[in-house]
Amino acid sequence: MLTDEEKARIRAEEEYRERIRLESQRHAQQINAPNYWTGFILNLLIVGIGHFVIGEVGWGVVWLLLAIFLVPATGFIAWPFIAFGVLIHYRNVYAHKYQ
Repeated sequence: MLTDEEKARIRAEEEYRERIRLESQRHAQQINAPNYWTGFILNLLIVGIGHFVIGEVGWGVVWLLLAIFLVPATGFIAWPFIAFGVLIHYRNVYAHKYQ
């Protein structure tokens, strides 16, 4: 049987290993991060395509379809909101995922 002291020591070691594993994964993710500006410029050229660069295909499709269907339907009134919205959303997703 393990004593309470040994159990506490083992628990502390497991917590330490988990923390190191998470830090290592985060570091590897930051090193392998795609270029921010590539996705940003792609979003300027074609709305939503920049999300494909950072692996957010679902969001890219949503923004692209939103631009395709909503902009002509509103007489291009929605265009500035979609253009700025996609850039702000891209920045937030990139920061959350890679920093």
